[in-house]
Amino acid sequence: KYFGTPLPRLPVAVKRRLEEKLAPLPQYRKRTQANRRALKQFRERGAPVEVCQDGRWSKGVVMEVESRVPSRLKVNVLMQDKSEVSAQLGKVILRDPNGGSSDSDSERGDRRRGRSRSRRRRGGERGESPDWTRWKGKSDSRMVKELREQAREEAVCASGKEY
Repeated sequence: KYFGTPLPRLPVAVKRRLEEKLAPLPQYRKRTQANRRALKQFRERGAPVEVCQDGRWSKGVVMEVESRVPSRLKVNVLMQDKSEVSAQLGKVILRDPNGGSSDSDSERGDRRRGRSRSRRRRGGERGESPDWTRWKGKSDSRMVKELREQAREEAVCASGKEY
């Protein structure tokens, strides 16, 4: 229901395509906010980055930041295969200049955190929150799977006449 108005059901194929597009959006939004704070680094021509295209991360270097529409910043990237790509700021991460790989979802879980005697936080660190400017996050397929599981759980736990 949308403000009390029952909406027609979506065909399954259309719903699946919508889920694939919508599932990674929260992650892209968080990354966009983090990248806006680090925009100075993206404005450097030749800065090493990785771009998410169709769920896969590809390496490239920054050519320029498009700021024609301030609320929709895009980054023009020269990919390793010499093609040019214009990607939204939330689909781009900074790569280590020395060529090291950025953290992905599977690699992040293996890392152990050092213990400290004091309880205070170290400078600039914010708990377990990842650095969205450099972290790839969860894969698109995993995000879609989680979204579908959540929808299934809500459907099972729904109470009353909700149709």
